[in-house]
Amino acid sequence: MKHSIVRWLQCADCGGSLDCEAIAQEGGEAREGRLTCSRCQAVYPIVGSISRFVPGDSYAQNFSFEWNVHRTTQVDSLSGRRDSEVRFLEYGHNANWAPMIQIRSELWAG
Repeated sequence: MKHSIVRWLQCADCGGSLDCEAIAQEGGEAREGRLTCSRCQAVYPIVGSISRFVPGDSYAQNFSFEWNVHRTTQVDSLSGRRDSEVRFLEYGHNANWAPMIQIRSELWAG
């Protein structure tokens, strides 16, 4: 997890700010560690560079099942086609996405 995104995160329990403690680092990011809420002291583990805000493994199990079942669904690199890219560019052009894409950031967290 990149240290620079911690300022964008907040505690799932109380909305407080989070402090990052890296136990293992690689390339300037926390590979393993924890995020701790400065207000309520809730702790969220960082596993494999991903902060885990959902307790237990239920979310991961469901996502893993879907990912494994559909891992080759519409993967252009496997088929040698460009369907996803073409669809994205065509729809994006029609929807005028260019200004939004330039100013938005995306956060993936487990």
